[in-house]
Formats: sequence, structure tokens, C-alpha cells
Amino acid sequence: MLAASLPVAFIVAAILHANNLRDLETDRVVGKRTLATLLGREKAQVEYYVLVLGAYVVLALTVLAGWVPPHTLVAFMTLPLALALVYRVGAKPDPLTLHPVIRRTAQLHLRFGMLLALGWFYALLLRDMSLSLF
Repeated sequence: MLAASLPVAFIVAAILHANNLRDLETDRVVGKRTLATLLGREKAQVEYYVLVLGAYVVLALTVLAGWVPPHTLVAFMTLPLALALVYRVGAKPDPLTLHPVIRRTAQLHLRFGMLLALGWFYALLLRDMSLSLF
């Protein structure tokens, strides 16, 4: 199901957007057109917030809709890292500060994805175990 892949896709897009956000000023100087240069600094920061935090919102909504198992909510364990990244992007958006945000967003993607997969695996394992009992 497409909706189940959206949380991971949001964080992947956040990695790419963090790079564009970091390079915003130099991209403007050379005339490079990215979404960050078109939106401007403040709106581009909001886009990063939406991408990172949207992963958690979409995950919660897909669980509530019954499209993914509740065990996938284990990915919420990465929320403190996500909030730290959002804070860093908002607090000091200069290129030196934003450079590590790219790497840390990639780390968030890895951790979120691994926990999400673990939640799916555990849910399927429990389902298979309960089916074998009958």
C-alpha cells in the first residue's frame, strides 16, 4: 500500500531538502533554481519541518486507519532526534550549522526505517504465531 511508504518517503525528501536548504544562498548566487531558492529561507524551513514531522503524523494516521499495524509506532522512538533536527534548522540556519543536519537526517531515516520494519516484522510474526495456534 502506498500510504505505508509515505513516512519513509517524507524523511528521504527531508534529506534532499536539507541539502538544498544548506546551499540556498550559494544556489541563489549562481542562479540555481531549487524549491528552497524559490520558497525563500523561512518557507523552506517550514517545508523541512513538514517533511520531518509529517512522517510521524502520516504514520499515526495510517495506524489509525488500520492500514499498518500498531507495532510500527515503535518508530516514534526516533521522535526526539527529529525534534532536535527541527529545532536546529529553525534556530540557526547558516550553512555550517545545516551541514550536519543532512547527515543526521540520514541517520534519522535509517533509524526510523529500521524501527518501522521491525514493527512490521513483529506484527507479522505475531499474526503467523496466532494463525498456527488454530
